Amino acid sequence: MGGEESDIWRNFPSGRRHVALDGGKTAGDAGADVSPPVRVLAAGERCAVIGLGSNIGHRFGFLAGGLARLARTQDVAVEAVSPVYASKAVGPVAQGTFLNAAVRLRTRLTPLALLERCLAIEAELGRVRYQDQGPRVIDLDVLYVQSIALSSARLRLPHPQLLRRPFAWLPFVEVWDLALQDALFARLVPALEARAPDGIRWRYGAPEAESTCATLGLKRLPRPLLSSAPARLVASD
Repeated sequence: MGGEESDIWRNFPSGRRHVALDGGKTAGDAGADVSPPVRVLAAGERCAVIGLGSNIGHRFGFLAGGLARLARTQDVAVEAVSPVYASKAVGPVAQGTFLNAAVRLRTRLTPLALLERCLAIEAELGRVRYQDQGPRVIDLDVLYVQSIALSSARLRLPHPQLLRRPFAWLPFVEVWDLALQDALFARLVPALEARAPDGIRWRYGAPEAESTCATLGLKRLPRPLLSSAPARLVASD
């Protein structure tokens, strides 16, 4: 498999070039006053965000493998992928540094069907659940589904840890499409603003973005590093 195929991250766009939750303005240039057009999806479709994480083995490779399998899923179209972030593990178990990212996709799957697909991808990549909050080769969490609030034994939406963990909410914000005019997302905005040191207002790659990551205990990694993903992890099943 060639480099272009193995660098699966390069095949998908990143999120918005300028993220601004303070006031709801989004634009390519700082300070511009632009209201995004309302985006209407086809009947039966919703956008969702999946969080990916890995802290065992070839972490980049497992993230790329999860992304590749999501992209090959029937009734799923990957629309945007966040940068990759490194963060210290949280929880009672001592373990290695995590790499995390988020993927925005458009789907006709129900939330529970999407969860089942994520669990199947984890199994395909070799995840074995032997310790609660322990190290893992891959983790795919359904973080958010457009306009759906859900609380069941199997799935809670939005994800109960979404607003508590910077490695989850920061990639989520970076890929979410504000043009969807989602009332549920709008209700999350005040909480997201309260957690961001500078109101989540920056352009990707700007110095203030890096200082924000440092304040949150995260490190944004360059996407080209994913070019080393082993072919076996992103190959067709």
